[in-house]
Parts: sequence; structure tokens; C-alpha cells
Amino acid sequence: MNKICIVGYNFGDNYQNYVPMFIYSVLKAYPNYSVKIFSTNNLKPKIWEKINKLEHLGDFEIYENFNFDMKNTKSIKKYGYYQQALRWFFYHESFDEYDYIYIGDLDIFICREDLDLCEQHILHMKQIKLPYSNSLRVNLKENSFSIKRFIKLLKNRDSVALKKLFNNKPIEERRLTGLHFIEREKYYKEVRKHFYYFHSILLGEVKTETRNDEELLYELISLSDIDLPPISPNKPDLDPLNYLAVNFRPHHGLHFGLFRDNRTMVKEHQILQSDVYKGYFDYFFKLYINDKLLRDILYLEDWKYNYITKRIIDYYYDESNI
Repeated sequence: MNKICIVGYNFGDNYQNYVPMFIYSVLKAYPNYSVKIFSTNNLKPKIWEKINKLEHLGDFEIYENFNFDMKNTKSIKKYGYYQQALRWFFYHESFDEYDYIYIGDLDIFICREDLDLCEQHILHMKQIKLPYSNSLRVNLKENSFSIKRFIKLLKNRDSVALKKLFNNKPIEERRLTGLHFIEREKYYKEVRKHFYYFHSILLGEVKTETRNDEELLYELISLSDIDLPPISPNKPDLDPLNYLAVNFRPHHGLHFGLFRDNRTMVKEHQILQSDVYKGYFDYFFKLYINDKLLRDILYLEDWKYNYITKRIIDYYYDESNI
């Protein structure tokens, strides 16, 4: 039987509230999986109160105040999503005992699917003939001049981007997604040798045009001896049964972040109204109604966090959205 570890990362305070929910959702859906959480700071006592209620669910570990093999994560350059990129450039010794690693987002409530999460990605890896499962996107972004963008680039001393801004040239972004499934031994054997170089990028010691953590993941694999997947012809395919598609990239659950404000919900309307997401909600809501533990860990003295849960429930019970 394959051993799989689901890994989540917390950077700072913004996503701490999701840690208990993430652990609960994974182990409720897949009790035979393991969960590991790496956090750049200590989790708050109120978060630990929730986590301590989950010990009976299965195997999980939390590493606090974690430095990701770097001397000082606080020295990482602040612009872009460089701190989030730490997840791509470190290897923990505890990974040795697993066949597969899945790097997920803490604000996704993982749901049990008809085909096991691990099996889906193994089939996708066989399809694309790579030791990881992800999809590659290429975007052309407009590079129109604005004072706000000019000041930001000036502060960051980004001479390459400044030159493109004044030439009004579009920016090509090549990126993988932030949900990354890995065949541990084959994948890390090739990419670990490049970690130190990317640590230098994160610390600002090596300059790069790359602004996004998902672009940095693309750069890491580009430097390695592992191939990249074919370019996805369109948006990621969220259907967990479409594992033969090039653009296969399911959320595997409800992404709470899509409900954080009206603007995001309107933008992601097509996703939220998909049969896949309605199925995820049905799974989540049955647990929410029947399991007091889930209701307990979802309730925190943080109105923004509680408000998102309420928005999700209200959204799918609003007849105008059906």
C-alpha cells in the first residue's frame, strides 16, 4: 500500500485559523494518510486548543517556528510571494518514509472523492510520464504603465521589469500551480541539488524577473533534469475523474479562499457553480451538520474566518445560485 503524506504550510498569522480545519478534513476523508504542517512562527494557543481535539483522527505532526533550512526566513524579500515559495525548496527528513507527497493549501477543506486522491495523481503521472502531477500555464500579461506599479518596481530595484514597463512589452508568465503531487524519491533526487540557488533568490542575493512562487516552481523544474508537462490549453480541469487530461488539477475539496469576498465569488462563479464544487459542498455540509467536532474547530473568535463559513453555507442555499 502506498504511503502518502499531505503537507500544508503556514507563513505568518493569516492562515493559522485554517490549520485545524485542514488536518480534520484530510484525516476524515483519508484516515490512512499522514499530515504534516510547517509554520514559520508559533501557532496561537487558541489554535492549539482546536488541534488537540483532533489527536484521535489519525497521524499528524506540526513543526512550529520552522526555518526551512534557511538561517533566517525573516530576511526573505517581501515583494511577490517569495515567502510562500519556501515550500518548494526544502526537504524534511520525515519525508523519507513516504512514497508520495502532496503539497496542498491550508484553506482547502479536503473532501473524500470516488477515486482516492493519491490514485488520481498516480494515474495522471503515468499519463504525462513525469514523477509529479501538476499543470503548466502560460499567460501573457499586459504591461501598461501606472504610477503605482512604477513605484513598486522602483522600491524593489527591479531594473529588468522597469525596462519592460517603459517599453510597454507584455510579460509572459510560465507557472505551475500551487497544488503539487510528488513521487518523492524520483522527484527530490533531481530538484534538491538546486535548493541553495533558490534560497539565494529568496534572500535577494540573486536577481530574477520571476515575481510569483508558482513561477519559481516552474524555474526549479526547468533547471532540473525532469521534464515539464505539456502546456495546458485552457484553465485547469477541476474534475477529479479527468486524470488523463493535460490540465488535470482538482482542488480535492472546498477552497474557502474563493468565498472571502463578493468580487472573488463573482470572478470564480463558474467554479463555484460546477457539479464538482456542489458535490464538495454536499460532503462538507453533511459533516458540518452531523459532527460537532467540525463545528467546534470551525468556530473561532475571528469574525472574518467565521463569516467565510457562513458565506459558503448561505451561497449554496441561495436559490438564485441554483
